[in-house]
Amino acid sequence: MAMRVTDSMISQTSIRNVNTNKNRLNVLQTQYTTGKRISRPSDDPIIAMRALRLRSTSNQITQYVKRNLPDAQSWLELTDSTLNSIKDVMQTMYYKCEQGASGENTTADRKIILEELQNLSKQIYAEANADYAGRTLLSGYYTNRDVVFPA
Repeated sequence: MAMRVTDSMISQTSIRNVNTNKNRLNVLQTQYTTGKRISRPSDDPIIAMRALRLRSTSNQITQYVKRNLPDAQSWLELTDSTLNSIKDVMQTMYYKCEQGASGENTTADRKIILEELQNLSKQIYAEANADYAGRTLLSGYYTNRDVVFPA
């Protein structure tokens, strides 16, 4: 069964192919000039969803780097300096205890040492209640409370 191909059919097919190629060229030129693969989500829904997910992830990472990371670093630096200060007070308390335990002290000397130890104890409580941005450093996960030790 032979089909007759007319000049009109050839012309219409050629014109349709030229228009299709012009539309494809227009899409590619738009992508090239804008630098975007899609201009509307309907152009490629899968790529649009990936782009939205990437943008969301990028925003989360930016927030982490710009806000959360410096806050955490400051928290750790303050905690480190507080712990070092408490360590120094504890060493002083240790030396005072050794000094008080030696047999060379009088009762008055021991009273003075006891008062110094009590003051150092208060200093440890004060250091332990240090806060950063309204949160107590050494109170565990109860950052809205002061450190409390049983008497």
